[in-house]
Amino acid sequence: VTMKIQALPIIAVVAGLLSIVCGAPAANEENKRAEEPVKEDRSCKKRDAEAKTEKGPVLGCNYFCHEREGDVSYVEKYYPDGVPCQYSDSLISKCTNKECPYPKEDMEQIKENREG
Repeated sequence: VTMKIQALPIIAVVAGLLSIVCGAPAANEENKRAEEPVKEDRSCKKRDAEAKTEKGPVLGCNYFCHEREGDVSYVEKYYPDGVPCQYSDSLISKCTNKECPYPKEDMEQIKENREG
C-alpha cells in the first residue's frame, strides 16, 4: 500500500515534466507559435536612408532592396564612398567606387593587431 501512495506523486511529477519538455502549452496560455513572423522592411526607400547614415563597418559595400512594395526581386545598390567596410577579419577599409579595397593604412593596422 505504501508503494502505491509513493508512486502517485512520482507519476504526477513525471507527467508535468513531460508536458514542459514536449512544449505543450498550459491550458490558459495562448499559443505563441501561431503568431505570424514580423516582416522585415527591405524597401529601397528604407535601405537607402540607412545607407546614408551607416557608421559601419559593413561586410560589403553593396546591399539589396525591393524597389516597389510587394516586389519579390531585389536590386543591388551601394554604400556611399567613405563608409567603413570589413576588408578581412583584422583589417578595416573604406568603401571606394562600390568596392572595399585593401586599406591604405594597412601597415599601421597590422602593427596594432600584432601588438594588441
